[in-house]
Amino acid sequence: MNESLAGDDRQLRIVGYGIVLAMFGGLGGWSALAPIDSAALAPGVVTVQSYRKTVQHLEGGIVRRLAVEEGLKVSEGDVLIELEGTQFQAEMEVLRVQQLALQAEEARLLAERDGAAAVVYPESANLPSDDSRVVEIRQGQDTLFAARRKAYAGEVSVLEQTVAQLEAQIDGLQSVIRSKRALLDSYSTEIDDLRSLLAEGLTDRQKLRELERSSVEQQGEVAELIATSAAAEARINESRLRILQVEREFQTGVAAALGDVQARLADINERLASASDRVERALIRAPVGGRVLALDVHTVGGVITPGQRLMDIVPELESLLVEAQISPLDIDRVQAGLPARLRFSGFKRSRVPEVMGTVTSVSADRIENPTTGAAYYLARVEIDATQLELLDGVELIPGMPVEAMINTGSRTLLGYLWEPVSESVTRSFRED
Repeated sequence: MNESLAGDDRQLRIVGYGIVLAMFGGLGGWSALAPIDSAALAPGVVTVQSYRKTVQHLEGGIVRRLAVEEGLKVSEGDVLIELEGTQFQAEMEVLRVQQLALQAEEARLLAERDGAAAVVYPESANLPSDDSRVVEIRQGQDTLFAARRKAYAGEVSVLEQTVAQLEAQIDGLQSVIRSKRALLDSYSTEIDDLRSLLAEGLTDRQKLRELERSSVEQQGEVAELIATSAAAEARINESRLRILQVEREFQTGVAAALGDVQARLADINERLASASDRVERALIRAPVGGRVLALDVHTVGGVITPGQRLMDIVPELESLLVEAQISPLDIDRVQAGLPARLRFSGFKRSRVPEVMGTVTSVSADRIENPTTGAAYYLARVEIDATQLELLDGVELIPGMPVEAMINTGSRTLLGYLWEPVSESVTRSFRED
């Protein structure tokens, strides 16, 4: 019986040893073969793709209206601060009137240059056509246009009338000349007849001489009429030349005045654009959409200096990033493209779940914290767009703390446990 009990006890021990060996063998096999994720833990903060925008003003001024407060959400282009711009507005109004006057003068000169029957005015971009100033300026230019046109036409008309009168005078002189030449022909025939009769002794010589004197007098009158006609023709040419000179002088004056007006108009346009910019800059607008941060202006009527920092605008979280500080001991395992699990430690885990992101960049050199002196590498982790939906409306603010667990690969439990031993052995051999 004792031998039977001893045999049973030995069998139980064998079974027990087998179970223990199987357990340790299974555990060893699992530790040697089962992969375990390896991660680099890194603290970080929430940030945005584009950094906060500092709002400044080029020229400074007096605060007329403060339209925002700390933490207020604004859209791009919203007015943040309005400065006093009365002086700039008044200057711009003066320049607008000057611009309108020069534009009207330019239109009148163009009409004179082209010989138009009326002035065609361009539409004003700054003042409506029924504005009293517009009406007054245009009426003045219309009056001047009519007066100058009348004076020019009157001078040309006088010269043209002179030409017409001289042409009529020449026509009359030519008619008289033709009559006297016909009379001279008659005198010549009579003189020839008297000379024949005088040769036969049938007439008196005195009568012949009187007829010859009359013929000579008529020839003198014809010559005088021809000279008068030539003088009239010369005066016609002078008058026509004067008409051309009047036209040329008028056009030359118009061209010179037009060039001067256009040069002054270009200067006014430039000054008006500058004044308009100053008026527009009196409205300090948000450069991007986001939230107002570090507002440094609080008093209406206060003075801001040129280039003074007024506030910051933290852009909307359209592209959410996490800036994580990687330990120098883990930097050899962290690189762009690795997945990362992010935990927002500022919220309860039950309220905000962990979300996944991807490492987009790692700094090329280590950075030292100026306060603590701790060294780290800066890694930027972008949260996947599909993961943002898991936040379920939770608003993340730049600067919130984040715990980043960057997946650096996988290894077995045995490898994980053996690594310290291996490193210790390696160091001991090096020390020896």
